[in-house]
Amino acid sequence: MRFLSRIYFSLYDFLTDVADRSYERWQAHTQIATMFSTGLLMWAYAFLAYLEIDHPIPGRVGFLMALIHLLSPLLLRWPGSISLAGNALIGSGLIHQATFAFYTGGFNSNILIWFGILPMLGGIILGKRGVITWFLITVWVAGIYLYLQKSDFTFINAIDEEGWLIAQGLMVFGWIFLSTILIYIFVVLMDHNDNIQTQKNNQIHTLIRVLCHDISNPLMTIKARLEFLIQRSDEKKSIEMMGKIQKPIDAIEGIIQQVRYWEVAQSGKMSLNVKEVSLNKSIEFVLDIFEEQIKKKNLEIILDVEGDNHSIKADKATLESQILSNILSNAVKFSENEGRIEIKIHKVEEFHCVVIRDYGVGIPKSLLEILFDASKKTSRLGTAGELGTGFGMPIVKTYVEKFGGHMEISSVSKEVDEKSCGTTFKVYFRSIDN
Repeated sequence: MRFLSRIYFSLYDFLTDVADRSYERWQAHTQIATMFSTGLLMWAYAFLAYLEIDHPIPGRVGFLMALIHLLSPLLLRWPGSISLAGNALIGSGLIHQATFAFYTGGFNSNILIWFGILPMLGGIILGKRGVITWFLITVWVAGIYLYLQKSDFTFINAIDEEGWLIAQGLMVFGWIFLSTILIYIFVVLMDHNDNIQTQKNNQIHTLIRVLCHDISNPLMTIKARLEFLIQRSDEKKSIEMMGKIQKPIDAIEGIIQQVRYWEVAQSGKMSLNVKEVSLNKSIEFVLDIFEEQIKKKNLEIILDVEGDNHSIKADKATLESQILSNILSNAVKFSENEGRIEIKIHKVEEFHCVVIRDYGVGIPKSLLEILFDASKKTSRLGTAGELGTGFGMPIVKTYVEKFGGHMEISSVSKEVDEKSCGTTFKVYFRSIDN
């Protein structure tokens, strides 16, 4: 079995070694696996037609279609089209079966049972469009045979009794063989995919550890030298400025620590350590981090806090560097110059709610619907050309839910209403008392 697996994957590598391919890995695998699993039956029916049907056409068509079926995976490499490859494979099977049926009793021919597998193959190779397309085609062809049968059309029945018995055997044992081969190949591919995924996960974890380690070392050096300067500086303004520099360094350090923590948590080795955190102080910290960006756009920050203290259950570094920073960063990024951002903290039943409202360009409806989907591209340039990754909001949602909270977002795009455009984030955190 290992020998067969090596042959299969060597063939796969050869056929898919295309720089400009327009198909996914799973499509190529299903194309090749289907060719192997149905190929023997195609050739068996071709030889049966040639030897047992008293007419030359079924045999000739059978061999030609079996050859096209066999060579169909080459279309994965030249011209690199899964559509051509899949349709050539399935279409050759349909023509072969329909021709065989025409000369062995028409609608009464047992080979028509194989029509049922064609839409399934269309689906596993070509997706939704494939299954619908081949469903319609096979129903149409089978319907024609049924119509002719009911119209007293006389089909040619040029197969002898022994040939009919062999055809019946191919149908019975062919289904057993086909289902076995397909399931076996599916299991092999699943194991292969699991191995690839495990290797990729290990590479990602290694990369995260290396990055965190390599960034931490120079960052710690900068921090130590900055502390040295602060201790020995006599100028008040210099000390104040160096203190402001130290805050973003602390924030970066917290982010690195959180990336490490997140990597461990995702691997299942550790769960998030949720403790009491002051929302008030975290908001102040994040506003201080974004002080320069806020001044650069001359934004007005309106802070409205009900009460003196809002304590929640969260991890401080995560709350500040991942949740609040991401939301405030978006508010600043998509605000126009001399705009305003409103931040409000208030109690809502067992939750403390943070509301961050900007009056910027807003989020288009098409992006709003996929904003929390990490697999979709949602990054946009800010009003001053600021770059983004598009990964911020999925991270925010993940952490908020891990802390037992939830979030709401509403937005009006500038293209829809220029006067009332902007975005509002409402993030609900569980109170420390709940």
